[in-house]
Amino acid sequence: MFERFADYMYYLLTAPFKRVRKEINQWYLLFKVLGKRLDEAKEALQRARDETMVATCSPLMLQEHGRDRGLSRYEGEELESYRKRIALHSQVCSLGGTNEGIILAVKSLGYDNVAVIPAREYYG
Repeated sequence: MFERFADYMYYLLTAPFKRVRKEINQWYLLFKVLGKRLDEAKEALQRARDETMVATCSPLMLQEHGRDRGLSRYEGEELESYRKRIALHSQVCSLGGTNEGIILAVKSLGYDNVAVIPAREYYG
């Protein structure tokens, strides 16, 4: 409905405060000044929120998320594959060396047809 904070706050004023033209209305001038600052703060907070999530962060911040988890980007690895590997890191670590964990780790690298073959079956 309202794109700017100043317009919204002016809308909330009661009718007696709106009788004066906007150009000389002190309330409107105050909302215009404060609204600009608050709109900038809102955009900064939304940008910070996007950067804290692995799914929506920028490539530069994705490196930081990877560094926090001890992961580096492989040579030639696509950005979305790296993003997926970072997102699945905690699940892969929690499953450890189990069959499910091995399958999940290999799938996070981009391979779809994965099967675990026990060594006793492989060597006969």
